Amino acid sequence: MRCRRLHSWAVLLASAALLIAGCATAPPVSITRTAPTGIQDDSKVAVMLLFHERCAEHRERTGDNCAPSTVTGRMNDEVATCLRNALQGAPRRVDVIPGHQFHTQFLTRYQADYETLSAHSTLALLARHDLRGELLQARIGFVVLLHIETREHDRRTSFDVGEKGGWGVGRRSKRTTHIVATVWSTEQSVEAGVLTQRGEGLSGWVVPVLLVIPLPPIPYSSGTESKACRAMGNALAEFLYSDAKPLR
Repeated sequence: MRCRRLHSWAVLLASAALLIAGCATAPPVSITRTAPTGIQDDSKVAVMLLFHERCAEHRERTGDNCAPSTVTGRMNDEVATCLRNALQGAPRRVDVIPGHQFHTQFLTRYQADYETLSAHSTLALLARHDLRGELLQARIGFVVLLHIETREHDRRTSFDVGEKGGWGVGRRSKRTTHIVATVWSTEQSVEAGVLTQRGEGLSGWVVPVLLVIPLPPIPYSSGTESKACRAMGNALAEFLYSDAKPLR
């Protein structure tokens, strides 16, 4: 009976943690359009992740850049998947190229160190006449430059009392993800627009205790980054296919 109560309390706290984790919000994406878009034929879109704090943490810990074949590669694959999933079922086939592959194929000769690229320097490269010709020949219609920043803040200790002698203690913090996507139109050789989004949620851990017996800690996370990525992917797909013109 005691084991059953112990298990029930653990399940209760785990369920509460998951409920908290599911409360992340992915608000609508804010869009500023500066040029018309619209995908008329089968084409390709490159998605380059130019900033993520995981790379900053990796550099601080090891003193090295995020190697394109490891950390940078995985993160570029993740953001490319968000857009690729959003484009499924679109009227025309659009291939999505992860940023590290795009860098290796087209940008290495101009700037070999991926992580020293910024939105400003990359846009300057994309405006080069010779590079524009190569991208058009490769049918790359748009290049999306992403800046993703996730921060933990307002950390505090939580204390919850349950039934039948059960209680729990843990740490909780707010989690905020901010995404900025800059869209470059290869054909027009201009910046077509900027999309921004901020998502919020909670993350942390809780240690269930039955009377005085602590149980293994239960971590939880609101998944703000994955939700924001999916929402941004959907917004980018709509933005790229729309033939809307800038408001004057």
